[in-house]
Amino acid sequence: MEVTVRELKAQLSAVIRRVRAGETATVTLHRRPVVRLVPAQPGDDSIDGKLIRAGLMLTPPQPLEPWSPPPRVPPPGIPSLADAVLEDRG
Repeated sequence: MEVTVRELKAQLSAVIRRVRAGETATVTLHRRPVVRLVPAQPGDDSIDGKLIRAGLMLTPPQPLEPWSPPPRVPPPGIPSLADAVLEDRG
């Protein structure tokens, strides 16, 4: 079936029903084909699943456990920032 953009906008539900029934619809703009609507394959998956199966995308990594940086300990002989502040305040 061939349908113009204007016809598609006016009859979208009817066109989708026909495509779901197995027809292919070619949408034209100024008498040139621009889009083809085809029925979805049974069991069609998400785009991520298709890309992963095709080897074009890696599976998402498992979430990492919360991370916090280790406490900062000044080298021996150097006072901590708290000690320096207390010393400065006298």
